[in-house]
Order: sequence, then C-alpha cells, then structure tokens
Amino acid sequence: MSNTNKYRAGDIFFSRDNSLTSKLIRIKTLSNWSHCGIILNKTYVVSATIKGVVEEPIDNYPIRQVLMLKGISNEIREKIVILARYQVGKKYDFCGLASFLLFKKLGSKDRWFCSEFVNEIYKRAGIDLFDGRKDGAFVSPADLYENPKLKLVEG
Repeated sequence: MSNTNKYRAGDIFFSRDNSLTSKLIRIKTLSNWSHCGIILNKTYVVSATIKGVVEEPIDNYPIRQVLMLKGISNEIREKIVILARYQVGKKYDFCGLASFLLFKKLGSKDRWFCSEFVNEIYKRAGIDLFDGRKDGAFVSPADLYENPKLKLVEG
C-alpha cells in the first residue's frame, strides 16, 4: 500500500475487497484489482460504486495501489478533478458492468461503472489512455492498471 502523502490529484487508485463482485471481476480479468477511481487530494477520491458516483475518503479502500500518468501537468490534473467531481451523483451503470462481463455492449449514457468512469474522465480531459484502441465500455481496472502510460506511485 502506498503512502497517501505521495498521492496527487488526478492519480488513479486501484482496490479490491472480498465481495462476490470483486472476486468475479478479478477472475474475469486475471488481476488483483477489481475497482478503480480518481484521487482528488491526499484524503478523498471519486469513483463509480453501486451507490453511484461518489466522493469519499480514500481510507474506505484499505487495499490499494495508486498509479499516475507519466508527464501529466498540474493543469490537466485540475481538469480531471473538476470533470470527476461534476459526475458525483450520477447513477451506477449496472448494464455497463453486465456488458463488460458478457462482452456485449449494453451500457447506458450518464451512468458509470468504475473503470469506464476513469477512462471517460481522462478522455474528457484530453487524454486517450488507449489511443483509440479500446472501447470505453470494455475497459477494466486491469486494463488501466497494466497501461504502459501509467506508473506506480511509490509510497
């Protein structure tokens, strides 16, 4: 687990828990991570959960790692935070999660599952993490975690 003093606005956090959904996502993606979101500051994050898009303490995610985009400017970091906060209150994309698990496009507009949310916020900030090679509806936490554009934030 990383030291929160090293986290910066716009970094991406990854987490997991022992829920059935978390286990299914980790099995499907062959990854240690089933959830992701965006760091707002040293203590708060925003992510798409079954409660919808929420801003909450990072300590709600005790098992985590944080990655950052290589060479990201402070201006882009601020833009990511503004765009992410603007989505707070939007509903969770249960159809999108099913779409991801079944690999059949079923998602809805203005609803998000976690990795879809992170990917879209970065796109809206002008950063295509996958250079057009991946449909956002099928981006998993594992895809983001393994993205060569991102590097681990050391704690």
